[in-house]
Amino acid sequence: MQIWGKGYPDLMITCDNGQPLADPTPAGQMYATVEGLLKEFVPLFRTDFIHFGGDEVESLNCWAASPKVQAFAQSMGYGNNMDAVRNYFETT
Repeated sequence: MQIWGKGYPDLMITCDNGQPLADPTPAGQMYATVEGLLKEFVPLFRTDFIHFGGDEVESLNCWAASPKVQAFAQSMGYGNNMDAVRNYFETT
């Protein structure tokens, strides 16, 4: 995501440590960007599975500290559960 953040900062949330993390909120452009990417990739690969990562994210403190992500989590009924936000992000 750090690479995407350099070219597409609108897709990211900047953490306190300066590192970018993907913006999981549907109000951002991440979902439309990934959808466009998938439309290009799917015809090129003969598989039903594409791994987008996420397993290297050690902490969701960045999302927990973001007012934008906090508001999204509250609107979805997740409270402060960033694992629920991650699940939404990875399965939507």
